[in-house]
Amino acid sequence: MLPPIARQKKRSIHETSPSKLTSPTPPSAPVSAVDNNNTPTRQLKATQTASVAAIIECTAASRNLIPGLADLFSSNYKSSEDNNNDTASSTTPLYHPALPSVDAVKSATSKMINDKPPFITMSIKDTAPQLKLEDPPKVNDDGESSSSEDKLDFQRQLVVKGTGMKGYRMSRATQGVKNGCYYYEAMIGVGCNNNNKGGSRRGVKRSFQEENKTENVEKKEQMNGHLRIGWSTREGDLQAPVGYNEHSFAIRDIGGSRIHKSQREDKWGGDSFGVGDVLGIAICLVESSNKNDNTTTTTASIGKTSSIDTERKDTSMPDAEMTDATDGEKKNPALPNHIRFFINGKPMGEKGIAFDNVNPGTYHPAISCYKQGSAQLNFGPHFVYPPQTSGIDLHPISGVCTLPPQPEEEGVDKILSGDSTGKVYFSKKTDEAIESVFKEFVKLELKARFDAHMKHLNLHRKEIAALRKERGLSTDDLA
Repeated sequence: MLPPIARQKKRSIHETSPSKLTSPTPPSAPVSAVDNNNTPTRQLKATQTASVAAIIECTAASRNLIPGLADLFSSNYKSSEDNNNDTASSTTPLYHPALPSVDAVKSATSKMINDKPPFITMSIKDTAPQLKLEDPPKVNDDGESSSSEDKLDFQRQLVVKGTGMKGYRMSRATQGVKNGCYYYEAMIGVGCNNNNKGGSRRGVKRSFQEENKTENVEKKEQMNGHLRIGWSTREGDLQAPVGYNEHSFAIRDIGGSRIHKSQREDKWGGDSFGVGDVLGIAICLVESSNKNDNTTTTTASIGKTSSIDTERKDTSMPDAEMTDATDGEKKNPALPNHIRFFINGKPMGEKGIAFDNVNPGTYHPAISCYKQGSAQLNFGPHFVYPPQTSGIDLHPISGVCTLPPQPEEEGVDKILSGDSTGKVYFSKKTDEAIESVFKEFVKLELKARFDAHMKHLNLHRKEIAALRKERGLSTDDLA
């Protein structure tokens, strides 16, 4: 061990070492070089991030037109790169590592055509689990039943069937209305187990009888169940019949009784209906835009009231002008919110009006089945029996679903430009390659939805033509 003086000298020599004094600490890396090497990568990533953000905003704004892409590009979106998608090729025009694969887009599109179809149908989510939804029976070009094995790649779900349970359960349509006058039909008994030829012929003959009434016992024997049909808001209980509470209005097959808030009235002018009959259901609603309107919201009247025949100052009701049958002169209708029913095209009771003073709301076509009661719903645009009304213009409720835009025309531009808002989603700060692939994805979904709509419309025409031919009715407007 060195003495203290020697140790002190050694420390002094070490502290004053030339190498320690003349050699600065070397930098760990040239900072400017690292930044220069990574700048393009960071810029590319920023551009891709901005592009994906633009797509998310764009699809959310156009969810009604491209629900599949909107669902895919949600807040939980993961790119194909994140999902380790190694099967896609960078040379494929429908591929970009920052976007989903084309298979994922096709899958999302197919799912949404069934979940949110481009036409009105019965809603799976708004149907009690005890009921069964089916596609209508197939018919060929000659209007006859078809056993074709050709399968659609989507469901139409227009037939509602009871499964034998005692007690009514409800099903509602995918779309509802809150303003205007709309109409739909129900073909009674379609899909029921005992819908034999005899029952069908009875319904066909009925349309040519002067009196549209048949013994009620006959109808119950042919139905093997019962139906209540009408209109319901989303608040209506699916585990109860239409007409159970204040949120729905119904007519039942027995005696044509009208029902609201579980109150039944038998003698209002309704007719019984059974297998082979075509029931018409209409609603007229006014959505008042005048906050100073003195019109008072009242509880719906189960019986016809004098308000139907009194003058109404509010003339804002669209598509509801009345025409006097004698001189053709238009006059403002004295029509509060109301519901009408028809049997084989002819109005029940007085002008078909079953309920008036119906409270404002969004009402969906609704049906409830008891035991094996069943019906096929027809939302238009064509009807077996177009309704006979005294001048009021009833629109097919199918009109609430607009025809999807064609992808090669205005469709893509309509979505990318934000339609009426004029929103520009893509700019110089976004990636052109991503934008190009996204446009192809939009075309893919728009084409799939447009094709589904047209296939549905073609089948709809065939079905209505077959039903009219059975009844000896003209099909000229279906050509």
